[in-house]
Amino acid sequence: MIKKTLIRFVDLVQGSQGWKEFRKFKIGSSMAASIRGVGFKTPLQLFEDIVEDKETPANEAMKRGSEMEPVIRDWLNRKHGVQFKPAVVQHSNLEYDWHISSLDGIHLFDDDRPPLITEIKYPGKIDHEMAMDGVVPEKYRMQCLHILEDIPSAEAVLYCSYQNENSVAEILVPRDSYEMPIQFAEELKFFQKLISFRPPEPMEKDWIEFSDPTIISKANTYTFIQDQIRELEADAERIKAELVEGTGCVSRAKIGNLKVQKVIRQGNVDYSKIEALKGLDLNPYRKAPMTSWRLSS
Repeated sequence: MIKKTLIRFVDLVQGSQGWKEFRKFKIGSSMAASIRGVGFKTPLQLFEDIVEDKETPANEAMKRGSEMEPVIRDWLNRKHGVQFKPAVVQHSNLEYDWHISSLDGIHLFDDDRPPLITEIKYPGKIDHEMAMDGVVPEKYRMQCLHILEDIPSAEAVLYCSYQNENSVAEILVPRDSYEMPIQFAEELKFFQKLISFRPPEPMEKDWIEFSDPTIISKANTYTFIQDQIRELEADAERIKAELVEGTGCVSRAKIGNLKVQKVIRQGNVDYSKIEALKGLDLNPYRKAPMTSWRLSS
């Protein structure tokens, strides 16, 4: 922790194995837009990627962006006479260790001036044209606001959209006292779902539509069978209750070939009442996530 700037630096190199391990089950700035429903992934897709420990395969655009980042950072350093350096930071409040940012560049001044932060993009045509018109694409603005949440001493993030030295947009994204608390609350809600394994509700684009007649026929048959099962189960429960009542609730009864027996089991453990477990992170003791399929209509 640097008291002067209230920044909690993490001594890790971005892209390293240690950095990848550190990021697990944490919320980074690149996730902010997806959590808000305006990113490249839906909240549910992001959730599944995290719990299943999936790495997003780098496409050509992502590879090119990674290659260009140090080039653009050097260009910014020369232009502004600063020393932007990549860094990893955590939220200044220890309670929110899950909130992190991997910075493209940060410069700390020797005097009392606030730190200078940059978010570098080598984007596609549409996003770059927006920036050239002075507009930061919403998905990247969310990323900048996330970073500002981690660095309370910073006043803004310098968003840099770069194509070449003759086509560069630099836009300051300032702190937003209205939007940032909303975003943090949404990220906290997502994190709580994450650690309790409660996935977000699917969005419309999470569903993949199938129109093959054969599979539609099977789906209709399944739905019909499930409706019949529910009706039969309801009838069985009703008759079961009538049988128990008809025997006078004796401990054991034989009715033809049917045996009715009272069964007593131990109650479930209420873990919330075990003092030794309070505040203990149980995640290291969990087994690997289990996959199952739920069908609904």
